[in-house]
Amino acid sequence: MLGLPPDCELGTQQEMLADRVVITEGRPTRRFVLVVSGELCVCSGGKRLAGIGPGDWCGEIGLIGRLKTNDGRATATVCTKTAAMVISFAPWEFKEMIDTYPEVERRLLASAQQRIERSREAQ
Repeated sequence: MLGLPPDCELGTQQEMLADRVVITEGRPTRRFVLVVSGELCVCSGGKRLAGIGPGDWCGEIGLIGRLKTNDGRATATVCTKTAAMVISFAPWEFKEMIDTYPEVERRLLASAQQRIERSREAQ
């Protein structure tokens, strides 16, 4: 779990249909997504890396990169496998979230490191 408090007012809840692209590998990341319900699939270089579901997230690698280098390209493509409910965070909301909740930032950095390592192993 990410560990955001229930009273956090950042992000926008969105319903997403199945088989929709959420994030595209190699393109600038425009949002951080926290999955509330449904299943998403993470692929890189045409290979399936992982499935993510309620309580999982995506987009942190690109947005962390965007904060550090102003580039922030996605390292994987994420698509909805089923209809899903997500909370979508714009880049400014993502920055406010990690500035306000240091424990969330630590989880996201650890997650990003593990995902980057897993992606390199899959290539």
